[in-house]
Order: sequence, then structure tokens, then C-alpha cells
Amino acid sequence: MSKTAQKPTADELCTIIKCSIAPLLSGSKVSKLTDHSTAQKSKVAKSGNAGLQLRPDCNREECFLLQRAQEFSEQEVRLASIGMEMLAEVLPHFGSRFFDDLLQASIRRIMVQSLGYSNEKLLLEILDSFEGLSAQTYEGNRIAAAIGLDTVSSDEGVLLETIWQEDFIKVLTSGVDTMLTVSPEGRVFNYRTFDTGDTLPFAPYHARHMADYATGKRLAIVLNRHGEILVFKEKRLAFARRRGRWHHFVHEPIIDQIGRIGKPNLRRCVYETCLDVSFARCGGCLAIVKSNKKNQVKDLINADDRLRGGGSAKSQVIMRLIQDQAKNRPFHELHRRFRQAIAAIDGATVLGHDGEILAVGAIVKVPGGSESGARRAAAKALARLGIGIKVSADGGIAGFVQEEGDLAPRLAFEFT
Repeated sequence: MSKTAQKPTADELCTIIKCSIAPLLSGSKVSKLTDHSTAQKSKVAKSGNAGLQLRPDCNREECFLLQRAQEFSEQEVRLASIGMEMLAEVLPHFGSRFFDDLLQASIRRIMVQSLGYSNEKLLLEILDSFEGLSAQTYEGNRIAAAIGLDTVSSDEGVLLETIWQEDFIKVLTSGVDTMLTVSPEGRVFNYRTFDTGDTLPFAPYHARHMADYATGKRLAIVLNRHGEILVFKEKRLAFARRRGRWHHFVHEPIIDQIGRIGKPNLRRCVYETCLDVSFARCGGCLAIVKSNKKNQVKDLINADDRLRGGGSAKSQVIMRLIQDQAKNRPFHELHRRFRQAIAAIDGATVLGHDGEILAVGAIVKVPGGSESGARRAAAKALARLGIGIKVSADGGIAGFVQEEGDLAPRLAFEFT
């Protein structure tokens, strides 16, 4: 133990959890549990559907509560358990000059252990190197790259660790449809090019080729030109580093929070479109309207913005594209890239419960004096009709619902 090490106070422990565990469990807020009689003695325990109790030190009484709108899955409970074990290793060094570095390294270790790749050291080295590359440019452009961690052993090829400082590695792969594949021993043995369809709902559209590679125990790690690092496992996004913090993605619980509004395939497509818009960094607002609320759309959306009979050039062009190119199909039957394009148009995309596109790029009438940003206020207003979802320009996603009798919309889910 360091000579300068000291025990953190309860407030300091709360801050440590807020900076390490909470961001991995998107949408979580941390608070101290003041009534210790209700606290569990284990390091991690569920507290209702949308709460987790965390006890960093079982020899101390301090217990902290993580809460959010959506339920914590078993996968996330396991992630929190791993996180508490990692914290137990670094807390003895609290107060030392390298504690912050240890804490940041522990976040990556939590991810690596939860991903279950055979060579944890190699995965850590790649994540560290990608974090460094995310802050660099090459000939004035941000760097994009992709590495696939394979399960096939190979003693041939160049060791990946020997080429990180070479300039060519910064332009060798696109992060979209090409990647270097690396053996569990850390040797570069293949260059992969990809072409696949758009049927991977739990991965951003632009990264679907990378996600398609990540089957079985293989992993795909991607650095995009926004400086974000994405980690894929079992054909879906598992972790993403955005705005300097790592976040864990669990997809089905978010879709469940949409409720029974619309058919399952529509809810799934709306979720994947939110992912696409989020990682394209263009922002958007989407809503699904309940069947018995469809007539109320006119109260929130101007007539010109509605597709059927709308007088604006935007409405007429979008309606023509849907009729002629998409055969007037519902939203969930459109090409995924087209769905992303119309959802990114400034304003709200409003859908009927059957997937009918009621409005695109619509200006929503919001209550006066709203303290929210424009997209958030619009999503809350649309929640009166079913569910309203805001996708911010920096990638955050929040869904709102308002049931009969509720005085105001409530947050159904949130993740970043």
C-alpha cells in the first residue's frame, strides 16, 4: 500500500462510483443510502427493478444506490459485481498520486473481464492504443481503424505490439468495411474486407460489417472518426467509449421499456434507428403514436408537416420517395439507411402504431416555458400520444411516456 494512501470518505466513495461504475450502466444516478438498516450486506444487490445497491467495502457501513428508469438486466448486475471487485483492488491506493490512473485502468479491466476473451492482456493493449489514437490525426484527418480478435491460434505473422507506432497502421483499415484480424497470440495474420446486409439491429448501421464479424468468442474493436471506440461481441454493440467515458449497452431492456406501443418489429426498428442516428451524431426525435391517439396528432403537428396532405416541399418530397421508391411501405419495412436519413431531418419523425409515417421533420407544439432543449421538449410533448424519443447531437438517447392520468411525461429509459 502506498505511504500516502488513505480511506475515502462516503462522499468520496460516491464520487468514485459516479466516475467508474455508473457510466458503464447508462442512465444511472448515484446516491448514498442513508437508511443502512435496509442495505444488503453483499457487494451488489438488486433494489427493486430499477435499482442496485453497491457496497464497496463490506467492512464499512456505507452503501450506495444506483437508480435509473429502465430495469437492470442480469448481465448488468454481473458487470457491476465485476466492477466492485476491481474497486476493491484499487481503493487501498486512494490518496496516492497514481490513484486516478488506476481507477481509469480498472474501468477497462471491468470491460475486458466481462467480454471473456482468452487473451485479456492483448485486449487491454488494443483498448489503450485506440484511446491514444482517438486523440490523434493523420494528414489532418481523424483516424479510423478496426481490429478483429480471432479465436484461431497462429504463431506466424508480425506481433501487433510492434507496429502501433508505425504511421501506416493509422490508414490501413477504414473502421467501416475493412479490418486487421489478430490471433489470440497477438499476431496479425489477415486483412478482412466485408459486405453484408442491414439486418443487425443492435449495432450502428455504419459499423454493421464489424459487428457481423464478432461471432462466437470473436471480438471486433472499432475506432471511428468521431474519436469513439466501439466493441462488438455476438454481433451486437457491447461497449462504446464516447466523450471520454466507457458505456455498456444492453439492448432488449430498452426495447421492453417502449411497452406495447406498436408491433414488436416496429419497436425494434425504431430502436435500431435511434442507434444509427446516435452514432451518426446528427440528432433526431422519433415518436410512436398509440392507435387510439392518432387523431390527436393534428393537435401537436402543423398541417404542412404531416405527410398526407402536407403542403410543404419537404412533406411532398418525402411522401413521393416513400410512395415511389419504398412502395408506400411502413417505417419498419423501409431500407435501414433510408430510415436513418429521414429520422435525422431536423424536427420530429412521427409514426403510427402500425408503422405508417405520419410526419417527417415536423415542428412539434410544446408547452410554453419549457426548460428542456428543443428535441427533449418535443419528445416529452409527443409522449402524450405514446412514446417520444430524443436523440441528442452528442449521441445521448432518452425515451418518454405519459400514461392516462399522469400529469407529466416520465422518463422510460436513457442511455448515452
